Amino acid sequence: MELDQELITQVIAALAALGGGALAVVLVPLAVKHAAKYTREAAYYVRRYQPQAIAAVDEPTDALPMRIDDLLDRVYPADWNHYAAAALPAFYRALADALEAGVGLPARAPQVPPQETLE
Repeated sequence: MELDQELITQVIAALAALGGGALAVVLVPLAVKHAAKYTREAAYYVRRYQPQAIAAVDEPTDALPMRIDDLLDRVYPADWNHYAAAALPAFYRALADALEAGVGLPARAPQVPPQETLE
């Protein structure tokens, strides 16, 4: 009777491992597919709203730099809003470039400010 109980336990463990492996084979590709889809969507929206997002954080008096200043002033008093306004646009551009490179979107032309013409 002892051998039968041990054999049943081993069979149950083998079936559980087999079922878990089969479940992983099905779910992992599905999760990767959805992760890739959401990453492409995130890259699209980051690219689409990049100018508006940068314009919303490039001044020291904007809401996000001021909030960063409020939070970090508790740790070390300084003009954190000026530092945040200088750094956040660069961080956002780096995020956009990394998402575009990771997703494989075509590179955009560099943004060049318009030149003044003499009339």
